[in-house]
Amino acid sequence: MSFIATVSLTEEDRHFIKENNISLSRLVRNR
Repeated sequence: MSFIATVSLTEEDRHFIKENNISLSRLVRNR
């Protein structure tokens, strides 16, 4: 859910979430 919301968020929120979602993104890609 968070990684999907990142697309609609602004660059600031996106950058902040990107760092926090680095591990989440990896899990999603592995899946």
